[in-house]
Amino acid sequence: MRVAGVLHIFQFETRQGEDICMALQTHINDIMMKRYSKAKAASDARASDSGGAGGAGSSAYSAKMEEALREQGAALERAQTGLAASQQAESKAR
Repeated sequence: MRVAGVLHIFQFETRQGEDICMALQTHINDIMMKRYSKAKAASDARASDSGGAGGAGSSAYSAKMEEALREQGAALERAQTGLAASQQAESKAR
């Protein structure tokens, strides 16, 4: 069972013990997800209160990310073209 990123190993002699362990792990995961969602909601609320949704900084960041996305798209196209060419060369060699 993994709790907060740390692996704990338990061994049970009965199926009931295994079921208890699974129920405990599910309960812990549910609690951690609730905490995460509360923290995320609070973080999102703080970002929207500080104008993070439409300030000048966010438009510059968006432009930077769009440029990075275009560059990655071009790199992906080049890689796919190279892969297709090497696959054709391999099939012709056979």
